[in-house]
Formats: sequence, C-alpha cells, structure tokens
Amino acid sequence: MTAATLEPTTALDPTGPCRVHLTSGGVSVLVDLSEAQLPSVVHWGAALPGLDAEEAAVLVEAAVAHRTANGQDLPMRPDVLGSLHTGWSGRPGLAGDRDGTAWTPLLHLTEARLDPVEPQEVLADGALVSAGAARLLVTAEDTGAGLRVAIELELTPSGLLRARATLTNTAPGPYRVQELGLVLPLPTHAKEILDFAGHWGKERTPQRRELTVGTHLREGRKGRTGADAAYVLSVGEPGFGFADGEVWGLHTGFSGNHRTWAERLYDGQQVLGGSELLLPGEVSLGQGESYTTPWLYGVYGRGLDEQAGRFHDWLRARPQHPARPRPVTLNVWEAVYFDHRLEKLSTLADRAAAAGVERYVLDDGWFGARRDDNAGLGDWVVSPEVWPQGLSPLIDHVNDLGMEFGLWFEPEMVNPDSDVARAHPEWIMGPGGRLPIESRRQQVLDLGVPEAYAHVRDQMVALLDEYPIAYLKWDHNRDLLEAGTHPDGRPGVHAQTLATYRLMAELKERFPDLEIESCSSGGARVDLGVLEHTDRVWTSDDIDPFERQQMHRWTQQLIPAELMGAHVASGASHTTGRMHTLHFRAGTAVWGHLGIEWDLTQATEQESAELAEWVAFHKDHRGLLHSGRMVRLDAFDPALRIHGVVSADRSEALFAVVGAALPDVEPVGRFRLRGLDPERHYRVRDVTPGADPHGFRRPPWWPTERSVVLSGRALQTSGGARRRGRQDTRIAMLFIAPALLGFLVFLAWPTVRGIWLSFTGFNLLTPSEFVGLANYRRLVQDPIFWDSLLVTVEYVLLNIGIQTTFALLIALMMHHLTQSTFLRGVVLAPYLVSNVVAAIVWLWILDTQFGVANQVISWVGLDRIGFLSDETWAIPTIALINVWRHMGYTALLIFAGLQTLPQTVYEAARIDGAGEVRTFFTITLPLLRPILALVLIMTVIGSFQVFDTVAVTTAGGPANATNVLQLYIYDMAFGRFQFGYASAMSVALLVVLAVITFLQFRLTRAGSTDLA
Repeated sequence: MTAATLEPTTALDPTGPCRVHLTSGGVSVLVDLSEAQLPSVVHWGAALPGLDAEEAAVLVEAAVAHRTANGQDLPMRPDVLGSLHTGWSGRPGLAGDRDGTAWTPLLHLTEARLDPVEPQEVLADGALVSAGAARLLVTAEDTGAGLRVAIELELTPSGLLRARATLTNTAPGPYRVQELGLVLPLPTHAKEILDFAGHWGKERTPQRRELTVGTHLREGRKGRTGADAAYVLSVGEPGFGFADGEVWGLHTGFSGNHRTWAERLYDGQQVLGGSELLLPGEVSLGQGESYTTPWLYGVYGRGLDEQAGRFHDWLRARPQHPARPRPVTLNVWEAVYFDHRLEKLSTLADRAAAAGVERYVLDDGWFGARRDDNAGLGDWVVSPEVWPQGLSPLIDHVNDLGMEFGLWFEPEMVNPDSDVARAHPEWIMGPGGRLPIESRRQQVLDLGVPEAYAHVRDQMVALLDEYPIAYLKWDHNRDLLEAGTHPDGRPGVHAQTLATYRLMAELKERFPDLEIESCSSGGARVDLGVLEHTDRVWTSDDIDPFERQQMHRWTQQLIPAELMGAHVASGASHTTGRMHTLHFRAGTAVWGHLGIEWDLTQATEQESAELAEWVAFHKDHRGLLHSGRMVRLDAFDPALRIHGVVSADRSEALFAVVGAALPDVEPVGRFRLRGLDPERHYRVRDVTPGADPHGFRRPPWWPTERSVVLSGRALQTSGGARRRGRQDTRIAMLFIAPALLGFLVFLAWPTVRGIWLSFTGFNLLTPSEFVGLANYRRLVQDPIFWDSLLVTVEYVLLNIGIQTTFALLIALMMHHLTQSTFLRGVVLAPYLVSNVVAAIVWLWILDTQFGVANQVISWVGLDRIGFLSDETWAIPTIALINVWRHMGYTALLIFAGLQTLPQTVYEAARIDGAGEVRTFFTITLPLLRPILALVLIMTVIGSFQVFDTVAVTTAGGPANATNVLQLYIYDMAFGRFQFGYASAMSVALLVVLAVITFLQFRLTRAGSTDLA
C-alpha cells in the first residue's frame, strides 16, 4: 500500500477496477466505480479501519445480487441511480423521456474525481483509493439518449453522507423530467422503520413499522416540508433506540414537494431513497439545460443519538452557522395578536428587557390593511393607520433598552383583499382561469414571476434600509394547492421554492448581519434546504410545554438546540387550554433557542422574578446547551423523559428529568446517565432555578445544600435516584395558609362569635349582657320559629326531590345521547345568573296581572294563578325557581361521575343479558352512590340557606307562607336588632344541619364506593 498527499482534486480511472473508500467520523463508505459504471455503494455504515484492496474486492463481490431461479442471466449490480438496465426492479432514480424515447438510458462514466473536504493523505492500493472526508464527483453520459448525469457523494467530517445528482440534456429537443433521485443501500438486518407524522400544533410525531417487501413511500405534495413530513426516515435493527442498535436514515433537504422512501425487493435488496416530487411539466430541459436534485442526507449511527449527532456536527461546522450566542427573544404574537398599540408594545418591551430579553420581534399586523387575518398580505408597507409615525418610535424604544428588533413577514403569500392582488391578479398562483381553494383567507404569490419577485424584494429591502431590523420571522401559512403559473396554470411549485431560496439568499447577501427564522404554520418548514438560508426554525405554534417535550425530543433528530425556537408562553396554553406552572414552561424552553411569547404586562411580580431567573439560567448555560452532544435516555419508565447535553470534551454535562405522567411504581428507582467520561469525576448538583417543582422529593443521597462527587463510570453504570413524594409539611402549609387564614377569619371566628352572642342580649344599642339559655328557652316557645322551620323543611323537600331527579335525568341524557360542550354550557347557564337577578326576572314572568306566564294561562281560557301571592303556590314556586337555577350545576356533577364508571362492568352486564333498566338500578345507581350522596348533602345544606329568592319575590308573604328560617333570622337581627336571639336561631340551624349531614353520611355510606 502506498501513501500520497491528496491534491486539491484527484482524478480517478474508472475504466478498470476502481473502488473508493471514504472514512470519517466513525463511518465508512465504500463505492465501486469499476468498468465505468455508475457508482454502486457497497458499504455504508460502521468504519472499516485498515481496509485493503483485497478486502474491498471481496466486499464488492458480496454486494452483487446473485442469479435467482427464473431470474435474469447476469447478476445485478444496483447503482445509486436505480438504473433499469442493471435489472433493478425497484423505484428508478431517473424517470423521464424525449417524446417517448430515452426513458431508460445506459450511462457510462466519463469522469471521476475526488475532492478533499479537509487536508489529509490518500492511500492508493491498486484498485482501492482510501481517503477521509471527501467529495466523490462522477460524470456519466449516454450520447444516444442525449443525457449526461453528474453525481456527487460527499462524506463529511462528522460522518454524514450527502448526495445529489445533476441531469443535463445534451441533444436537441426537450427532455421531460418526471423524477431524478438517488438511492442508498440498506443491510438486510435493518428491518424496522422509524419516521414521523403530525399536524398543525403537533409536529414530528414518531411512528414505527416493519420494513416489508414493497415501498414505504412518504410524499409531500403541499409545496412545503409539511407538519406531517417523514423528516428523517430511518431503518434499523428491530428495537433500535437512542443508544442501541444500528440505524440508517435519510433526509431530503428540500422545502417544496418531495419524496422519501424505504424499499425492500423480493430478493432482499433494500434501499433508502429521496427526490424532489416534480409535477407534470415542471422540468423540461432544452439542449444544454440542467436540473439538479436537492441534497439528500444519509446518516448512520449506533443508536438515534449518534445519528442525530452527525447532523448536529455538520450543521455546526457550516460557515453560515450562527456564531454568536443565540439572543433570548420575545415575540409579541400571543401577547397582543393584532392589537398594535404603541403604549402596550412599549410596556411589553420594558418588561422584556427587565426579564433579560435580547431580541424583540413584532409579529403580524403592522402593514397595509392587516387589522386581522383577512386582508393586507402582500402589501409590505408600514400601515399609517396603526403606525402614523412609522415603526421608529417602537424600534427606538426597543434599541434604547438594549434589544435588537425583529419583524414578521410572509413574503410568499397574498390576501385577495390587498392592493397587490387587486393590481396584479395574474401574480396569484392557480391552475389557470380560476383560483385554488383559499386557506386562512390567503393565496400564494408567484415568486417565479420576475415582477412579483421584484415587488416583494424591493418592499422588504426598503424596510431593511429604513429601519435597523436585525431579524426576520419568515412565515408561510398555507399549503400550495393547485399552484400553477399565469396564464395557463402550469405547475410552479419547483420554481416557487427555488425563488424563495433565492430571495432569502439575496437579502442575506445585501444585509450580511440579518438573521432569518423559518416559520410555516409553526413547524411545517423544517429541513436542511431552508436552513441553508435561515438561522432558526419555529418548532410549532403549540407552545404547551407538555406537547413541546415530545416535539423538542424529535425535532433534534435533525437540528441542534440552538436552531430550535422554544418559547415560554402564558400559564394557560393558547393552543390546548392546559394550565402549566412557570417551572415546567421555562424548564422546557431553556433547552432550545429560548424565547418568550407571553403578555408580560399580566405577569405577577413573583412570575416576573422567576422568569428572569430562568433567563439568567439559560444565559449561564447556553454555551453548553448550544454546543454539546445531545443525550436522550431510552425510557425505563414511560412516565419519565430524561435528556441532557454533554460538552465536547465531556468535562461537564446538564441533564433534565421530566415527569410526563405518574409512574407505575414509586419511587421510580435509579437511572443511568450516558455520554460521560468514565475516568472523570463529576460534581453533581441541582442547578434548577427557584424551588423544587411540585411532587419532587430529593433522594436520600442528594444533599440539599451541597453537591456530591461521583465518577462518570458510577453515573453511567449504577446511576442516581429520583423519588417522588409528598411535599415537605412546611411547604404544604405555606400553600394552604391563605385558604386557612380565610377560613379562620370569615368562617371559624364568626361561628364562635355567633355561638357566644346566642347567650347574650346583644342588640347594638346596649352592651352585651350574658343571659344564659334565655334565648334558647324563647326559641322553644316561639311559634313563628317553628312555623318558619316547617316552611323551610317543606321547601327543602320539594327542592332536593325535584332538583336531584331532574339533574339525574339530564346527566343520563348527556351521557348517553350527546356530550356536546355547547349543551353543557346551556345547561349550566342559569347557575351563572345571580340569585337576585334570577328572582327579579321570575317575579316579572310570574306576576299575576302582567306576567308572561299568566298571559299565556289566560289565553288558553284558564284562571290566572297567584304563583307568588297565593299561600298554596308560593313555596312550590320558589322551590321550582331554585330548581331551575341549580339543576344544571347538579347535573354536571352527576355527569362527571358517570364518566368515571368502568365500561367493562356494563359490557359484562350486557353479555349476561341485563337490560337498560336493570343495568341502571343494579350498576349505575350503586356506583354513583358517592356522587349522589355528595349532591344530596350539598343540596340539603344549600336549601336550608335559602334567602335571596324569598326576600326579592315574596319578602316572606303572603301571611308568612314563605317566611323561611333564614329570612326570620335576618328580620330579627337587622329588622329588630335582636342579635342575641337571631344568633340562637342560627346556632339551632347549625345543629340541625350537622345532625342531618351526619345521618346522610351514615345512611348513604358517602365515604365508600361500590366500585370494587
């Protein structure tokens, strides 16, 4: 074997045996170019150190598919283009024709060369040329077909394999290209697929399946990457995880229509492939014209973390990769939406600066007629209506606070209600003669039209020239459906995608310090094509940290943390409605490119202080977070998600332990950290800002005030422990202190004082005089007290009987017939009306002379009824009014209980032949007993406290027929100032309710359940 210094370009001779072995980053790629045939990748996987020419020849022979029974006469040698002439029966890499001919060209190499990626030596051993990170470039031609293909295979220093092809028409007449893609081989033991699905608000959801004979084809036909994109399509050993199992993946680095596939043939041949998805007529090559595919990125790893690390290392090594610390960003969207008042936005800037924010982004709504999302897109001129002085007042204020300023654009989109659409309807993409269906009330502006491109570019440049704008949030909020070009509607997605790249590149060239974020309905444009021109991606419009935990976990399969926008939102998620603590929200966001999307003017002082702590924490650790190697632990308990970052030299690491659910066992046991240096000793300490999160209890070995020292070997093989448990008693008391104080001041103390007053003659006019049991003797002898008690009991019996029965019926109907949220809102509506307002309305409805109810009664020829003026009707009427008001709330309580009943019990009953009625009485009612007992107890207590409705409608009349006990007590206390006697009656009522409640608990067994 001989060694020679690699020249800038080394020519290879593929006319005879010719093999190229590239090794870098722990990966080897062995390519066979022998006999001037297209490149065939013989090995792509783990490094093959010391591979010699003889071994390489054996591997080449082993890669050739042998003849099979009833098969072709020559062995098949598949190449990276999937050429049909080799006998390949899978998806071909090249599909096209010249008026029905030249659809299966026979291409022969005319040139091959090796270009270094970094200074190195090349080893030449006969037919084998070995190098490190380098780019292999080959050119092949079929003169008869008039086609030339150039193929590039590049192994990067990180071990990432990049590939692309260029097709040139060398003959007269057009050549129509249907598809041009490349394929890379998979070993036969790679049998399990992992790729991704998703939708708006839940991007990059992993899905697994077996690789069987056939094609697993993922197509993106939306003119953008898509929230449901395959993202990285991986195939590996069954059960591969973050740390274990060989796995191969492919990413198609393109932001338009695209294809990615995994394919297994009948003979066991397996490949990964990718291409741009070309629509009919999008690429038709005239003589001398060329078409180049997007870059395909092949990645190998032992485990998904190693695979992701190769992507991250390559991205970080690019010259355009962001070099300075990623600025903490505030985006105002969820704080103000379209409310662009300067005062509010300036106050937000003040709060943001106080929290440590370094970049302030003004989102949608600043331009044209954009007061909502119905109009204005395409008119990139500052709205004089909203900004009479332009953006300068806000930008100057932001800059004076030490923050950069960023601005939102959606350059590829247009509202039909816009100046540009009215002036140039021919710039709107469509199939010809009509417009596509609208999405978000917008259409697509055809940047493939030079005049439309110039319009957008010039308006953006004018703003960037006028204002110190450091950052663009580049949005793209709809799919490209029927995206044709004027006038005949020829497909234009390919041209639109390239024009978008070109516009980004032109702006970057003109404004070298400008940064761009790729946003597309959230995370629908995350790919390595757009990242050639952007500095960050928006992960998702869903900022709920519970959802973001998974999205961050898998978004980083392709991109590193510093490119992944991660924001702290308000406590109530605007997308899911869930409530989360600031600890969880910030503790999730600090692991990406940190931002804030929260109306900080509504944050409390405590929240503002805690947020500032988290921002400071991120700034202290972002050097590690944005440069280290990502580590994700395979779940030993699905309730836990553990991830971290280890520095390149393994001198430090930061890990997060996330409780995604309640664990099956407690404590959950020890977990082992990964990626550490086994020979190094680490000082382990808790660096989380603020107090421990709810439910966390430190393990016994973890001192509260100091750190512990453990070796990397111990942490990786034995591990630490995490335990959940109840909060410390003192912390628990601190949380309940406000409620306890309110109970003591407003309930306990008034009750004690009321009991004391019941033994006095207190009347507001004279000092309290102790009278012993005099008030209680008077109570026993007071006929009005007993009449009031009987009236109250009558009301209580009517109220609880009717209310509970109807509430149960309504709950059952909601459970069995409909679970509509709207219906539940309608049922609950009366409960939201105050007692006094409800009483006034019913007093008017039931009035004897003018009430609506009696008008109807008289119309049907019946005598008017004194609902509230007749002694017979008064109490039942008041009871029905309160049934109307409280029945919905009671029904919802019962409905909630019905949701908890196990369906397996009902299935068993149906199997046994039980009907609906029998099931209701033998299963539903017994299982509902705790809920019904609670409802009964609450209804009885509430019924005995009836006052407002009676006071407004009857004032106790007629002839004391509605003089309920609460009204009588009120009259004695505040009408006659006999507070001592009124207190005695109150104490008596307290005793009555206590006894009734005790009996209800005993009789209904409210503390137990039949659910066993």
